[in-house]
Amino acid sequence: MSIVLAAASGACLAASPAQMEPGFDISGAGARPCSAWTEARDKMGDRESSALLDEAMMVTWVQGFLNGMNVSRIAAGGQPARLPDGDSIRTYVDAFCRRQPGTRVMQAALQLYLSNAAR
Repeated sequence: MSIVLAAASGACLAASPAQMEPGFDISGAGARPCSAWTEARDKMGDRESSALLDEAMMVTWVQGFLNGMNVSRIAAGGQPARLPDGDSIRTYVDAFCRRQPGTRVMQAALQLYLSNAAR
């Protein structure tokens, strides 16, 4: 399992951001494009829209992904990365997705994890 995650992480790092697509299936909010993240975040002030639910689902998905990466890392005998809080996740993914709207939320989550794991 850790070998698969390491290979997937390495493949994502080796590719340019526009080319980053996971070599495995993902589902849920992480499969959504970064443009969906940005749209939901931009509509947060509109209490009538579904943006609140969309944003909450995507943030929760990223938190679960980060936790899953830590579990995999611990299972492989490594030290867990320090995980960011919800506001830090929002800040990172906002910046990532505005720069790379054609990528998926999962790529932002993976890059966030790898940047925290390197510390």
